[in-house]
Amino acid sequence: MPRRVVIALLEPVTGTPEHLDPGAWRTALAEDLIDLLGRLNEVDVAVAVAASELAFAESVRSPGMTIFPLDRLCARSAFAAASAAGFDHAGVLAPDAPDLPGLLVGKLMRAVGRRPLAALPQLNGPGLVGLAATLPAPAWLPELPLSDLRVTGLRAGSGSAEIGETPGWRRITKAADTAWLDLRLDGAESVQALLAQ
Repeated sequence: MPRRVVIALLEPVTGTPEHLDPGAWRTALAEDLIDLLGRLNEVDVAVAVAASELAFAESVRSPGMTIFPLDRLCARSAFAAASAAGFDHAGVLAPDAPDLPGLLVGKLMRAVGRRPLAALPQLNGPGLVGLAATLPAPAWLPELPLSDLRVTGLRAGSGSAEIGETPGWRRITKAADTAWLDLRLDGAESVQALLAQ
């Protein structure tokens, strides 16, 4: 059976609501994503951070969770680290989608294997919420953050290779995006607690 890992790509976030501390906001988003990933079956879970932010990764990861310190915090670098660690498939997820359904993550991971890449598009912007790859990832994959990757660009860069695509989801990239959160659903507990202050 292929070894699979899903990686929380803990990039700096934007869109902190005005009444909240940016550090507390980033921590809450990371905690909610890691909590979501911890409930998935048949995958390992890891976090990827800039090499200078190991302390932040240690503060939010679950016990025993792998940390990938990266010189360049992007999907391509995370995939390279996962490949070096012996994984066959990897997915990376943006840190600012705290209510992302686990079902969509499962669809993203199932979309790779016979394809080089699969994308989870962002509904409220042009970027991606997640990207998965059969490892090693294609050499043509650019070293860009998820917010700068486009499904159309990936398809153009791949030549004839098929790129999988799942239904999209939304990211919180500005304070007004918190209106998207459905507080009746399970998940996003840390973010909900902060917003309730």
